[in-house]
Amino acid sequence: MKQITNWLTSKFRKHAPVSDVKLIHPFGIYAVTTGHFVGEMWVLIDDRDGEYRFLSVPSNVNRTAPIEKVDFGVKEKIIEYVSDLPTDMYALIKDQFNYNEVPANKWVSEDSKSDLELDT
Repeated sequence: MKQITNWLTSKFRKHAPVSDVKLIHPFGIYAVTTGHFVGEMWVLIDDRDGEYRFLSVPSNVNRTAPIEKVDFGVKEKIIEYVSDLPTDMYALIKDQFNYNEVPANKWVSEDSKSDLELDT
């Protein structure tokens, strides 16, 4: 029986070349352990234009980061894998991310308040 299982596994498992293996994946939730975003939990939504796009939970703020920096952060344990999300929860998080992408729905986050000049 074990031989059959091994044979089936070898026939149907897709092996990606080592250079194509991503260090992070959608459905994964990652903890940022040091730096400016310490304490945030990031859920990977996708990668586009050389950047990973995340939703930071529970603050529900969209974050982007260059793929090279994220990969470095994973290798150096700055960004650590926590777990995978269930499909239904991931769908809700992805919907929130997409909602945040609409310009009319954007709000000023705590991180960007320092960039604003308020006349008092």
